[in-house]
Amino acid sequence: MKKIAFFTYINPSPINAGGEPSGLPWEVIQSLKRQGHTVDLHLVERGHSSRVTGTLHRYGLYLKKIDIDLSPYDFIIAYPESFVGYLSRQYRHKVIALGPDSPSLRDARIYKSASGWKKLYRWICYQWALLHERQLLRDIKKMVVVGCTDALWMKRNPYVAADDREKIVFLRHPILSEVVRAKLDDVKTSTQRRFVFAGFIDERFHRSFIEAIADALDEVGGEVKLQCIVLGKANRWMTEVFRRVRGCDMEYMDWIEDYNEVCMLGQDVHCLPIVTGAGTKNRTLTAIANGLEVVTTPMGIENIMYKGLKGVYIASSARQFAEKILYLCHSGASNTVSESWIKERMAFRARTTRAYEEKLDEIMRDKAE
Repeated sequence: MKKIAFFTYINPSPINAGGEPSGLPWEVIQSLKRQGHTVDLHLVERGHSSRVTGTLHRYGLYLKKIDIDLSPYDFIIAYPESFVGYLSRQYRHKVIALGPDSPSLRDARIYKSASGWKKLYRWICYQWALLHERQLLRDIKKMVVVGCTDALWMKRNPYVAADDREKIVFLRHPILSEVVRAKLDDVKTSTQRRFVFAGFIDERFHRSFIEAIADALDEVGGEVKLQCIVLGKANRWMTEVFRRVRGCDMEYMDWIEDYNEVCMLGQDVHCLPIVTGAGTKNRTLTAIANGLEVVTTPMGIENIMYKGLKGVYIASSARQFAEKILYLCHSGASNTVSESWIKERMAFRARTTRAYEEKLDEIMRDKAE
């Protein structure tokens, strides 16, 4: 069994409390403890930083290093990967960076979505991210990402040495155990679906996509009534877009205490119009695990074992996204969930959890230096 130090500035939480992606480190820490490892959490206060220092930190450039004796530890886990820059170089040979994503894939997609003068800035950030990955992989023991797409992308990074590419590992994202229903038997008998927009949908990159969806829905607004709910302070901008849609009954909540309140089988459809980012989109994973119908994009579903599942609709454009919503709105909601549907989603949970646990165990069986 290993003695592990876990460094992060994001407080691990079983319910993603506070709006940060804190569920992943919480699940990993709990899994490591179940495997018999000792895990010491080092939660470092990030404090307030300027936009400049925030950008430097994003690429692992910290002006100070931690002053802690880490020699007793077999492994050091840093989350996210940029936090490796906060660790002294003398310990980096036993660091496992928990991405969770590929920085260069993330920035490549942001660059692709940018326009005007911002495109040049985003291209510079993309090149910076490629060099960041090279330096990172030179120093550390392993780089763990929760996306097969991310792992393959990083291995094609032209700046990364061939030997260092072997350090890149794909770990399937775990299902957040505290935000899924134990049993999928609470089926709503409503005849009307409710379309839920949750998770972080960045206005800078998604506004045009959301506006195109709203325009398409507005064209047929008199024919069908749409019931929508927008969740999250960061998504408030979407309310002004959807308010103009004819026949749209929209509700907004800046915070929801219990995520399962918007996870009613047979009623709620989670809409995840994701066009940037990398890794596994946790909101998509959680919605599918909760037995819900999901409308998303190829980017929103990537790295998730969804093949063969009913109720997963993938749209490659905003127009197709709106068409999927209209199709679901026209069809009845009460007869969508069957016993076979529930068994299928429970089997999906089991497959995903097994793949995650087996890979994490394999990573930790590696010889500590």
